Amino acid sequence: MSREVPMKEEKGFTLPELLAALVILAILLGLTIPAIGSYMKHGTKAYYRGLETDILAAGRDYLLDYKSLYPREVGNSAVITLEELVDNKYVDPPKDEKGNECEGKITVVKKGRNKYDYHTCLVCGNYYQSAAKNCEYTGTNNVSKNYTINLNGELPARVNQGSTITVPTATVTELQGSETKVIDNQLSGRPKTIDTTVLGTTSVTWTYRTKKISRNVTIIDSVSPVIEGLQLRYSSGNSYSGAITNRDMTLYVDAMDYACVLGSECRNRYPNLEGSGIKSVQYKEKNDADWTVYNTKKKNPTVVIQKTVWGELQVRVVDESGNSSAIQTIQVQMDRDIPTKTAVSYISGSSSNQWQNRIQLKLTATDNVAIRYYEIYKDGAYYATTGDTWTPPNNFSSNNVTFRAVDVAGNKGPFSDSQRIHMDIEPPTKPTINLNGYASGAWTNKDVRQTFSARDNVAVHSYEFAYDSPGTSGTVVSNPWIITTDGQWTIYIRAVDSAGNKGPWSDPYVVRRDTVKPTCSLAVVNVPSTVNGYFTSPVDIGFAEAKDNASGVRGTTIDRPFLDTTTSITGEIVTGSVTDNAGNSNLCKLSVKTDMVTPNLNAKVNPLLLKTEDYTFSNNINATFGPTGGQVTCNPLSSRRQGVYTVTCTALGNNGRMKTTDFLVRHSYDAVGNPCHKEVTFTCSNPRNCHQPSSESWREGTVCTYTCTDGKEREEVSRYKCDVSSSCPTGWGGVGNEWSDTEMQETTCYSCPSGGTLNDKICTY
Repeated sequence: MSREVPMKEEKGFTLPELLAALVILAILLGLTIPAIGSYMKHGTKAYYRGLETDILAAGRDYLLDYKSLYPREVGNSAVITLEELVDNKYVDPPKDEKGNECEGKITVVKKGRNKYDYHTCLVCGNYYQSAAKNCEYTGTNNVSKNYTINLNGELPARVNQGSTITVPTATVTELQGSETKVIDNQLSGRPKTIDTTVLGTTSVTWTYRTKKISRNVTIIDSVSPVIEGLQLRYSSGNSYSGAITNRDMTLYVDAMDYACVLGSECRNRYPNLEGSGIKSVQYKEKNDADWTVYNTKKKNPTVVIQKTVWGELQVRVVDESGNSSAIQTIQVQMDRDIPTKTAVSYISGSSSNQWQNRIQLKLTATDNVAIRYYEIYKDGAYYATTGDTWTPPNNFSSNNVTFRAVDVAGNKGPFSDSQRIHMDIEPPTKPTINLNGYASGAWTNKDVRQTFSARDNVAVHSYEFAYDSPGTSGTVVSNPWIITTDGQWTIYIRAVDSAGNKGPWSDPYVVRRDTVKPTCSLAVVNVPSTVNGYFTSPVDIGFAEAKDNASGVRGTTIDRPFLDTTTSITGEIVTGSVTDNAGNSNLCKLSVKTDMVTPNLNAKVNPLLLKTEDYTFSNNINATFGPTGGQVTCNPLSSRRQGVYTVTCTALGNNGRMKTTDFLVRHSYDAVGNPCHKEVTFTCSNPRNCHQPSSESWREGTVCTYTCTDGKEREEVSRYKCDVSSSCPTGWGGVGNEWSDTEMQETTCYSCPSGGTLNDKICTY
């Protein structure tokens, strides 16, 4: 009997529990991260300490090889730079953790007989530096050496592949004072030998301490490749038969690029050594300037030839060093070039949508070999072939004819531009003429509109006209044809169709047109007398000229043929009209001025009163005249200066007509004036400045100002005092009172001599 075990209730973490867990993790991380950092730092230091160890070992080896570099006396030191150790291949260039080269040195200090201390200094930028004391040492017995390295033999700069070459040794010398000391006369270069079977450049270096020299040796391929076989095949694989073709062909080339020339010692030593290798196969026709290049690395390449080769095909191979094989040739007649686009010109006729009755075309195309024939296509479908000229057959009609050339290899050129060709040799019918209301042979001054009608098997293209008699040639005319010029013609019309076929001439008809107005001018025909351009007697007016240049005068009219009245100063306009047989009318006008007025006159003043001055009596006349004017004369002409008398004046017009009038004249004179005196009485009133400021009483001794009747102002001094309401003494007045006085004034006295009567200042008799 089994027992069921009750499941525990599963619960999540509480917030305090989560916080406690996070605190524990933080403590663990705080302990772990410094440890990791210390480990990484310790690992980096170990790397640089290893570099120091490598440099120290290299320095020891270098001094063993160059014992003369040890310091000679106890306490002295010598310095070997890291650069010197690297240049002499004792150690590889040390680099920091970022790959940058470090700097450094080895300092050796003599401590006793055959006892030396070594101090390594390594500086790798900001990443690492040896202890400061190791880097502070300086050499005490180092002397700058003047070394010279000279080769003991020649080392060529370029050597043919497979040749034998020996790297010479070098001699190292040191200049000590004025003497040259040999340090080493068998200094080997690095590398000591060069493999001449491998193409490329090798740098040989001879190094002694800080002095070194280098020479470059380049192994070159100067041997040309060879073609050991050529063959042409069709794309099917069959060998080329030599016939003319336009198919692609494949050129099979058997080529080899040996490093050594056949029969040479090098070839015997390296019989199968290859040079730089095949780079390309090149081919061209014999007379071509440029080669077609096919790049390939294969020794037995196949080249598909897709260009025209006609005659001798030249082939060569070129290796990677630019060496070219001898040229091999093969004969081929392969034409892949199509003829040029056919150009179409017309020996007669032209390309158009219109019908023509004579067409011959010239077809022209060029080909690198030769044109065999031309194909003709009508509306896109093959029609026929032809040579380089073609005449379409009768009744040939197409909206789209093209041509293309075919060469001897069967290559077909591009189609020519489309030509539109229509043939028609049937002329139109004899036309009928419609003059649209105009009667043949009649004169008119209107435009003559003519319309023509003819039939054609295709379409009438245009109409031609001829004058007087029909001939073989005509002039193209529009339909309708509107004659807008003057003249008279006998006209013939014929129709021309789209192909240029011309129908028979129409029956003749006559057109007469005159739009020139007849001449018209008026003149005075009775020649009456004139004054200043005015006729002074009745006028007869007629035509001076009335004629027509073409159709002739049909009638004339004048609106005022006779004038017997006076006109205005601008004259009277007389209008004439002349009409010709074509209906043209012309107006002409004549300005006529006439003066038939009797003058009129009257006196301005009657009687006329005159003094002693002279006076022209015509000045006292108002006179009117006609447009020609006139003049006035009086009898007597001027004043006689005495008595009373009658003057007779006559107005005479320039047209010969006159009228008379009379007026009375009486004479008078100015009186004579002489100086004289007379007594004048005046009255003064309206005194001012006489009253007291605070009352209306008057004070004695006040200066009073009066305005007098003669316009003057006079002053009086008051001698009395009085009230306004009382009367004032004589000779002194108050408000509202006045006083009078007399005085003598100078004036003029007038008189009439010779017994005349004085009237004011005028003397009359």
